[in-house]
Amino acid sequence: LKRGLVEEFFNEFKNCGVCFMNPRQYGRSPLENSSFIVSSIYPDKSLWGKGFVARLSGATAEMLNIWIMICLGTKPFYRDRHNKLLLSFSPLLKKEFFTGRAQKISLGGKIVSLPKNTFAFKLFSKTLVVYHAPTRVDTFKKNCKIEKIELIVGGEKKVFFTPYLKSPWSELVRRGEAERIDVFFK
Repeated sequence: LKRGLVEEFFNEFKNCGVCFMNPRQYGRSPLENSSFIVSSIYPDKSLWGKGFVARLSGATAEMLNIWIMICLGTKPFYRDRHNKLLLSFSPLLKKEFFTGRAQKISLGGKIVSLPKNTFAFKLFSKTLVVYHAPTRVDTFKKNCKIEKIELIVGGEKKVFFTPYLKSPWSELVRRGEAERIDVFFK
């Protein structure tokens, strides 16, 4: 991924990424890929039965790095020539990663509806990011362009017709103050 060999990466990743493994080959459901599961003794009932992966292992750090590159690109935050912070959206997503139908997800106790042809994740454990690709394209292909970005901060929607967010909006996102970001691909 770091060297731009995205197709090659995905060709190999589908054979060794736990999320793609056949449960018979893996020995259990890939959904059970957890270091520990929260017990019913834990005070927060909403976490009971949820699996978590231990942090700070080399494999975990590498997977987080891969996840960042797939979801945001190789250099999501950077400074421009005036030393202002920018947030660029250049995900390395295969078209198969976008939903084939509308979905409802639970997010922080709220049900969120996602239309078909979307890919969603949480940024900084706070901000819902939703990529919209009506034609379900590989986002790393040269012909894939961002049409617009919608940012919701404090319940107010801002619309940008660039593939990045400039300061002060990028800084609000970095501080975890954005509620949602919708990125629309042509």
